[in-house]
Amino acid sequence: CEPTAHCEVSHTHLGLMRRYIPKAMWKRLFKTAECFVSEMRTVSVVFMCIDGLDVSTEIGSIMAQQVMSSIQKSVYTQEGSVNKFLVDDKGVLLLVCFGLHPLLH
Repeated sequence: CEPTAHCEVSHTHLGLMRRYIPKAMWKRLFKTAECFVSEMRTVSVVFMCIDGLDVSTEIGSIMAQQVMSSIQKSVYTQEGSVNKFLVDDKGVLLLVCFGLHPLLH
């Protein structure tokens, strides 16, 4: 497979990019020169709305950190990923995905 364009990235930019790319995906990007093939994949997406959590208070922010840590541990145990943690006027929402590349379920 031949790449369509060549792109050089500095070490500084690679370090910044690494923060936003999941570890499993990062390893695959630089492990081999294989191309990514389009594929159909079954994924499960879970939206979690957490009521009664006010992150604007000190106690609420501590509780939010505990909730996030617990959910991350549970999701990662099942080979999922936490995609988003949103706080807005409607409350706290988490978006969790299972079956994303490179893991299957």
